[in-house]
Amino acid sequence: MRARVVGPLVVLVSAVSAPAAAQDYRFPFGGSCTSSSCYVTSYFDLDSTTGIEDWNCGNNTYNGHRGTDFGVGSWPGMDAGRDIVAAADGEVIYTHDGEDDRCSTGDCPGGDGYGNWVRLRHADGKTTTYAHMKTGTVAVAVGQTVRCGDRLGQVGSSGYSTGPHLHFEVRTSGGTADDPFTGPCGGPLTYWVDQGVYDGLPSTECDGAAADADGDGYPVGEDCDDGNRDVHPGATETCNGVDDDCDGATDEELLYRCGDCGPEPPEVCGDSLDNDCDGLIDEDCGPDADADADADADADADVSEEDFSPAEGAGDGLDGDGGWVWVYVDDGCGCAAPGRPAGGAAMLLLSVALLLRRRRRA
Repeated sequence: MRARVVGPLVVLVSAVSAPAAAQDYRFPFGGSCTSSSCYVTSYFDLDSTTGIEDWNCGNNTYNGHRGTDFGVGSWPGMDAGRDIVAAADGEVIYTHDGEDDRCSTGDCPGGDGYGNWVRLRHADGKTTTYAHMKTGTVAVAVGQTVRCGDRLGQVGSSGYSTGPHLHFEVRTSGGTADDPFTGPCGGPLTYWVDQGVYDGLPSTECDGAAADADGDGYPVGEDCDDGNRDVHPGATETCNGVDDDCDGATDEELLYRCGDCGPEPPEVCGDSLDNDCDGLIDEDCGPDADADADADADADADVSEEDFSPAEGAGDGLDGDGGWVWVYVDDGCGCAAPGRPAGGAAMLLLSVALLLRRRRRA
């Protein structure tokens, strides 16, 4: 306690902290839900006798039920995967995993009837429980702080369950189970940000957060494109020029070296371009280069003594205009040298040289 002076009087003022404001909940499923893929299967039973009554004075409940059950399309819906998320910011105070998740009898052992489950404590002292999860999907640990919308696990059918569903349960700070819905036969307060219509689904909007315009479970501030429900944190990145998973990068790990989508282009020989963007030009073009070399060798093989002529001719080894003369040496290489067209004595010498060369080969 601390003292505050008011005139001549001393007044004692208690330094007791004000209780945290109540937290409202979002629909505890991630992703998008339609009336066919997610739906209420049983509300909280408000009748303390052997009868049943839900918050709207209906009978969509069963005797003694202390939570709200949401279905996901039976076994195919469960196998497809349906994420369970935190209904509000809180601290993880209990988790249990490892129980069989295909229970259909309503009486399978493990997890105190909840099967695989998670419990959160919120700032206002209330707790929320998420029960009957799929085996091996519990994604949080005791002591961990989570934000509204964070993934906790996936829907299963573990514990006292007859089919895949989420049992969502709210308890007051004193531990008493409470119905989060309000209505003509329920309490005066709703614990949902927007509870929706009877047999409908609550809003996916988090308490105090901007509205989730595209209904993908991620409001403005988290969702980098709140107009496209396929774009949100954790979405699969596809090669489309869009940052699908909201990580600040576009088409990461999906582009080839040239920066485009699809198969990497092959190198095209002879175009003097780096087609596959590996820093090399016309690499691995050996077969074509060998073919060019063979063609050159064939052209050289066509050169013979008949090519020596004053007349100009393609591939004759002699410039008939008097610019170059082919001269043969002993190793068989034909080499061009400047000179005059062979004629007279020069032709005779060349003929003798060719004749001697033939005899040596013989």
